[in-house]
Amino acid sequence: MTSQSGIDIDVYASKLFCEECGALLSFPTESGVNRWGCSCCGAKHHLSDYNGVVFNFNTTIPRKSKLQQLQEQLEEFKSTEQEFSIIQEQCPKCGHHERKFFTMQLRSADEGQTVFYECMKCGFKERVNN
Repeated sequence: MTSQSGIDIDVYASKLFCEECGALLSFPTESGVNRWGCSCCGAKHHLSDYNGVVFNFNTTIPRKSKLQQLQEQLEEFKSTEQEFSIIQEQCPKCGHHERKFFTMQLRSADEGQTVFYECMKCGFKERVNN
C-alpha cells in the first residue's frame, strides 16, 4: 500500500513499533528530545530515524475500568430507590427465611444476568451468576 505521495506506508507503519520487542512506541512529546527508550524493553530509538515521517494522532479520553463501570452501575441502581423483590429463601449466614434481590446484566449479552441477594435480617450479601 502506498500513500498519496507514493511512499510505502508499510515502512511508516513499521516505525510505530519497537524493532527489538515489537511493542507500540510512545513518542516523546517534549521539544528537543532526540532520543528515547522503548517502555517495554528499553531499546534506544533516535528521532532522526523518523525524518520525513508525519504522524497524526487522535487523543481519546481514557475509559473507566470495567470494575469502575460496574460499581457506578450498582450505585446508580441503588440510588434510584427502586423496590427490591423479596424472595422466600434462607440466608446462608443467619438462616433467616427472607432475602431481597435484584438482577443486573454484568457479563456479555449472550450470558445470564447476575443476581444480587441481601438478607433482610443480617444484611449478608451474595451474588450468583445465572
